Amino acid sequence: YISSPEIKGSLLGMVLFTSELMEPPSRTNVRMSIRNLVSLKIVSELARQGRITDEGGVVAKIASKGKMPDVGISKAILAGRYYGCEKTVIIIAAIMQASGGNIRGIEDFFFKHKESKTKQIIKEYQHKYGDLFSFFNLYMEYYLHSGRMDKIELQNWARDRSVKLRSLENVKEKAKEIYRALRNILEEVETIREPPFKDRTDLALLALVKGYFTNICELQKGGKTPKYSNLYPV
Repeated sequence: YISSPEIKGSLLGMVLFTSELMEPPSRTNVRMSIRNLVSLKIVSELARQGRITDEGGVVAKIASKGKMPDVGISKAILAGRYYGCEKTVIIIAAIMQASGGNIRGIEDFFFKHKESKTKQIIKEYQHKYGDLFSFFNLYMEYYLHSGRMDKIELQNWARDRSVKLRSLENVKEKAKEIYRALRNILEEVETIREPPFKDRTDLALLALVKGYFTNICELQKGGKTPKYSNLYPV
């Protein structure tokens, strides 16, 4: 059962405070949060006692130990372990955390991103799955260089490509921190023998969908202003 305040806070994606909340959440918000937890298979059914599933217990540990900002990325990391791409998902989680969740685009990680030369460089990293995976491409190039270049060479590489080196270093440190915190938990989770895709970014996208499918929207065609409709009933 969901009994301890730590598990409750982790599952609902809340930040726990020592003092009481000034204003409690509305019943509608609580009901929607519980419905999402049930959809994510973290809570078994909409029962008064709030029974947590085995999977939900692992997700709660990931959220607590890894200091995850929400239950979605915790679920995605667990799914990533199942598909054998947990390190890729952890890097993406680190990108989200290191940026404070305020990524407007991969351009945020470049100086002079409006200049034509930098725009051409940015195109080299762009991924069909969007900015998170575009930045993942950039990060992996940096990561490979950081293993064989000295500090001066790495700084020269970053300067030549107008890359904000400090942002990449922050992601690297955050990814290490998350992996160290979650390593023992993830080692207890079995990995599927035959994953549905061979490419790790495809597997990582599938893992992210497992965690964030309630946020999936469909682009409505027609009209001057793009409109989106949520595919998940709320």
